[in-house]
Amino acid sequence: MKHPELPNYKLNFSQIKLHQFKYNLENTFKDYKSKTINQTLDRNTYKNLKNKIEFDIPLGEFLFKLKEKGDKSYINFLNNYGDKTYSHFGIIESDVENKKGIYYYYLNDEIKYIGITKDNFKKRINSGYGKISPKNCYKDGQSTNCHLNWLISSSFKNIKFFVYIMDELEGIENLEKQLIEKYNPSWNTQLKIKT
Repeated sequence: MKHPELPNYKLNFSQIKLHQFKYNLENTFKDYKSKTINQTLDRNTYKNLKNKIEFDIPLGEFLFKLKEKGDKSYINFLNNYGDKTYSHFGIIESDVENKKGIYYYYLNDEIKYIGITKDNFKKRINSGYGKISPKNCYKDGQSTNCHLNWLISSSFKNIKFFVYIMDELEGIENLEKQLIEKYNPSWNTQLKIKT
């Protein structure tokens, strides 16, 4: 793949193997036990549902029971990607996981998603996109994590992952923006529009 030529940057991306630890993870939202249904309904995001429900059980358990009964009202609590099939994936290369920089997912001869991490690749990939927290399935969770995990999980066997390690992070957001403008990755566009 040809990489963009940008001033002051020599971009040498390295392919890193993504490992899939678990797959076909369904009903992730049901494992959210931090709040009961009543505690959740007190939040502004869900106040319009309060007069319909009065139970003091864990929210995830309650919603899963609704789903099992065929009651689609459970979806009112979840973001657009909160009830998808996910997987648990990540990187395990010790010489990369604690580094920072730019990364992209590649599928069918096309860059699908470009992102940056100022923390490290392990935190962004393994803990962020690669392992969906039940909390992220809800309207006030991180729908981007759910959406991206679902997209990657759907095509995992054909996904390639590349990183560009940066020791100095000055200008990283600008570089990300330039790369996104140049390659117009479809998953970045979808995430902007839908989440």
